[in-house]
Amino acid sequence: SISVRCSAFSKNLTGQSCVQLCFMSLNGYKDGQKQYELDAFPAIKANVLKLDAAGLLRFVDINPWFTADDFALSPVGHYDTRWNYVLGENLARYIEENF
Repeated sequence: SISVRCSAFSKNLTGQSCVQLCFMSLNGYKDGQKQYELDAFPAIKANVLKLDAAGLLRFVDINPWFTADDFALSPVGHYDTRWNYVLGENLARYIEENF
């Protein structure tokens, strides 16, 4: 199963090297609430949370880093560059503080 393969892969990386797996779910605003796109995939979410609890992967909660304004769409229909700056700045800080 995918869960078994992901667990074996994570154990191999964390046990034999200093590689740490991190998982982030893209997010967005719907009905005034921040939501994870991961919520649309319950089996994947369950496995990510299971691996996180086992210390084989870190689920990085990026939703608190954003406000509704950060989700403004660019003229090309994707998040504006502001979203990328917020993610990059906060992710760099997270890595510095946790690794």
